[in-house]
Order: sequence, then C-alpha cells, then structure tokens
Amino acid sequence: MPNLLDLILDNTARQRYALVKLFMDHPSRVFSRNEVLKLMGKDPYDYILTYGHQEEKLNPFCLFENQKKVPTILRDRLRELVEMGIVEIVGSRDFEKKYRFCAGRVDGVLDELVVKNRNDVSILSQIHASLAKYEELPIADLFDSIVKKSYLVNESDEIEPSFTIVDFETPVRNKNIIRHMLNFFTAICDRQFISKISYEGHFNVNGVAEIKELTDFMPYVLKESRGQWYLAGKCPGDIDFRTIPVNRIIGDPEFDMEREFEREPFNPEEYWDGCLGITRYGSPISVTFNVKNGSLYNNIDYIRTVPIVKEHQQVSMNGEWMKVVLDKIYIGPELIRVIRSFGKENIRNVSPSWLEEDLWESGYRNSISFSISFYSESELVRWKQDAEKQLRIGKKQENDGASVSIAKSLNKKSWYKITVKNVLINSTLYFFFDELSRNFGNTRLLIRNRHFLD
Repeated sequence: MPNLLDLILDNTARQRYALVKLFMDHPSRVFSRNEVLKLMGKDPYDYILTYGHQEEKLNPFCLFENQKKVPTILRDRLRELVEMGIVEIVGSRDFEKKYRFCAGRVDGVLDELVVKNRNDVSILSQIHASLAKYEELPIADLFDSIVKKSYLVNESDEIEPSFTIVDFETPVRNKNIIRHMLNFFTAICDRQFISKISYEGHFNVNGVAEIKELTDFMPYVLKESRGQWYLAGKCPGDIDFRTIPVNRIIGDPEFDMEREFEREPFNPEEYWDGCLGITRYGSPISVTFNVKNGSLYNNIDYIRTVPIVKEHQQVSMNGEWMKVVLDKIYIGPELIRVIRSFGKENIRNVSPSWLEEDLWESGYRNSISFSISFYSESELVRWKQDAEKQLRIGKKQENDGASVSIAKSLNKKSWYKITVKNVLINSTLYFFFDELSRNFGNTRLLIRNRHFLD
C-alpha cells in the first residue's frame, strides 16, 4: 500500500525529490552526471524512484543496463534544479558539467544545529567571519547556516554584523585547488577510494619534475602546512602515510564510488608530532647545534619565542652562543630551511655530522662499505635496483657519479660485500641505512664505519 508521499508525488516530482536528496546527503560534494546516474540506481534513491521497489515500477533513470550516455530525462531534471537555484553547475563545457548543492541551500541540512543563547550566537558569528576565507572547505557555509538559524530561533530578524576576531593565515585562492579540496573532503568523509591520482614529485637538477601516479589511494586527512594543502593517505600495503601536495596534482583524480575502504585509527596530532611542516622521513632522531645572534636579526630571542619544533626544543646559553637541542624530531627540508635562515656564520657544532651537508651543500663525498646476507640472486638484483633509486644514483640526480658495487664474500655463504662509492654524506645516505636496518635487521646486515651515522 503506497504511503501519502507516493500518492502525492508524480513521476517528475519524484525524480526531483530523489536528486535533491542526493545533493542534501552530500552538501559539499561535486558530482558528474555519470556519478549521479550510478547513485540513482542505488538505495535510497532507487527506492524513491520506484515507489519502494514495486515490481511494476522501473527506475526512469536506469531503464537500460550499462548505458554509456546519461539519459535525457536525467539531464532535464538536473537543468530544472539549476533553474530553481537548488543545484549549481561547476564547469563550463557541456560534456564536462559537474553539479553541487547551492551553498545557500545548505540550510535544510542543518535544521537541528542551532544555538539558543543569543550571546553564544554573537560569538558564533565572529567565528564564522574568521573562517569565511577558507573557500576550499565547506566550513564557512555550515557556520553561515547555523548562525542564520540560531538568530531565527532567538526570534531576531536582524543579524548582527560580524567582524574577524582571529585572523588565520590567508589560504590559496586557486579555484582548481578549491575544487580538488571539496572533492577530497567528501572522499575522506565517505571513505572513498581514489582509483587514480597523478602529481608532480621532486624536481631534478634539470628543472623537470618526476611524475608520480598512485592507484587505489585511500585518503585520510587534509593537512595545511605553511599555507599549502596536502592530502595524506595510504595505498594498499603501505605502512607509512603518503602526502600529496594539492597544488601539484595533474588533471582530475578518479574517484571510485563503488568501494569503501576500512579506515584504521589515525591521529594526525600524534603522527606529525616532532615534525616541522609535513615531512616525516625514517625514525625520529636528536639534532643539536649552536646558534649566535646575527648582525641584523636577533636569532636567540626568536628561537626562545618561536620554538623550531614545539614541545621538542631545549636551549641553554654559553656566552653569546645558544645551544639548541631538538629531541626526537623528524628531519626534512622544512627544518633545513629554518636552520639555514640563521646564516652559516651563526651556526656551529652541528650534530649529527651528516646534517652539515644538507645545510651547506659543500659536496663532501666518501665511500661506504657494509655487508648483507641475501636469500637468492634475484633478491640481490632487486635490492641493487632499489638501492640506486633510494640513493638517487643516476644522470642529473643528487648522486650522479656514485655507484654500487657488489662482491661475494669468500668466508660467509650468502653474504655479499656492498660498496657505495663517491656518495654524498647527507640525509639521503642516513635514511637509506635507517631503512636498511629496519628491513634486514642485525642478523642479515653488518655496517662498518658507523661513525657517519652519528
């Protein structure tokens, strides 16, 4: 027996109803026509379109299986919703059109989110003003809706003018990045796989960036660092998280709405504890150096006031020099840039010693020998290829001119002597051995001349 809604709604109204519900269920998400079509064939939208799955009623949007073109009837309903101001078009050319819920229509999604104390509403409106610049996140729209509803609940026709109390760092204004951010925001909420994403990696010495492509990427969190946005997540089988700079994404990522990944427990605050910025390589280490006041800038007062890595810094004075200890931190380019900014003549006694090469790039090279036990020749071949990649040995790369030579041990079966010749003594080499130690362990790895790791 059909309910009252079924009796009142005709087919056309039912189609609009299902579409509006889809956009209300995902108020910040951008949909292509094909994505809308796929979801219209699933509950609860299929249920709405077919009067609750009565056998004589077929879904008007999905009459034919595996149809490649979006049916005209769906295009017409989307056009009508755009004309009604409920849905807006994202993109200009017809075959690239995408749709999302109009920001002003988010009100209907948040009926329960109101503040009943007028003073609290005033504070809320100021918070809204502070967050309004973040176009790339749906935060401002949500706050705007809550503020308007809260004034109505408090029987006030006049909304007090808001002003900014807290000024956050101004985010990017690139519309392409904003579009990516809204898509990623939804994908994280829905635990949605990104089936393919391409982006620019490190720039080589010739100024050309390597192109990286990931498949089946599971997005976990959007993180801002120094005015830039990053998407952090994993691919199947990953132990560590990967970070993708949003402003270096190439083309449009491909989202897989058919699959949902299982999100493991993840606390960004704990994960990036000990990081300066976004970089998190290897294991945490301790870094020490002495810093002197510069002739132009007061380095010592600055470090006291703005710790280099919060909660991980200790300082002590020795005359005009300050000793800085950064305990259990992760090395990365952000840290190098900060220490460099104090001036080479104002930094001394850097530990570990290999960090000097990262800081000042003097070009110090040496040869390093160690031994590894391999189970098979094929394992040895694969390891050498991976080692050359990790050490960036190749034309126009960081260790151009370095080489890896391998000789079988005469005394120990399955053991090989590895010599890395003419390699830069820097963090790349340190992280190479750090990973080597974790992967092979003490029983299959023997490192000689360990002093360069200290």
